[in-house]
Amino acid sequence: MVNIVVSHEAVPQADFYISDIEIAGLKNATPFIWSHYPDENEFNKFIEKATDLTVHRMTATD
Repeated sequence: MVNIVVSHEAVPQADFYISDIEIAGLKNATPFIWSHYPDENEFNKFIEKATDLTVHRMTATD
């Protein structure tokens, strides 16, 4: 499951974000800076990061 939040404000607990500019307040989040509609390679990088995060969280043991 993936939760996506669309916001006009920085969300400090974000794992990654998509923006046309880098957001200084999100230092722990992986940025995807897209000033144009992403091509297949750029979009695949985003999907790979989201998949890796999901797998990591589902297989993590505390």
